[in-house]
Amino acid sequence: MDSFARSCEGRLTLQTDTLLDGWPGIDASVSSPKLGPIRYVAYVTNRGLVTVTASGAASSATGFAKHVVDSLALKGSFGHGPQKRPGPDWKRFVLEPAVLSAEFPVPPARQDNPMSEPGGEGVHLWGVAYGNRRFALVTQPLGPEEIKGLTPEAGWKRIQRSNTLGLLQSGARYVGRKKGTLLGQVSERIEATDETTGMTLLLESTIWNGRILVVTVAVPSILKDSPEVARFFASLQADAK
Repeated sequence: MDSFARSCEGRLTLQTDTLLDGWPGIDASVSSPKLGPIRYVAYVTNRGLVTVTASGAASSATGFAKHVVDSLALKGSFGHGPQKRPGPDWKRFVLEPAVLSAEFPVPPARQDNPMSEPGGEGVHLWGVAYGNRRFALVTQPLGPEEIKGLTPEAGWKRIQRSNTLGLLQSGARYVGRKKGTLLGQVSERIEATDETTGMTLLLESTIWNGRILVVTVAVPSILKDSPEVARFFASLQADAK
């Protein structure tokens, strides 16, 4: 969806999950200076990706485009898809070995990066990609000296440093930051935007169980306040069994 919007020099103005004959998809609108309003739907089926795109600057053309897109039906050889409602089926997953759990739209993949210190627990990352949305958690152990001198002030500075580093690595443009609470600990959430892709990046960091914990979401900017984003952040739990 994002690459399509960029190809027509457009801006994504609406995106929702949809369902057609049991097949999951997205229904989106793009505002393009070259082609006018564009309606775009795409469905993942047993026979591949099915898309319909229609546009037109004139009011009559816009109405006709809507009629074309809304007339799509998947019959015959497509059969009926497996889903009964739009969007992913969010489920809770235990994130071993961190003794955490969180809800994801699909099973998260885990990546490990062993630390150079002997016996170091290493960096763990759990992440998923669902369409043009990304959800991830990262944990990184603090060093013994860092833990020893971890006053509230030092901890807050470490949290801010973690977020700032994540922002720099992303290459996105800073929008704002605010204090919060994550797993019962003080946290900071930072918002950034990538104007080239139209994506919003949300990073929230805290110190938990001797580790820096970073929760990351990257979604189209129109979805940054969506229920699924709020659900992902709120779903994080400690001491999962």
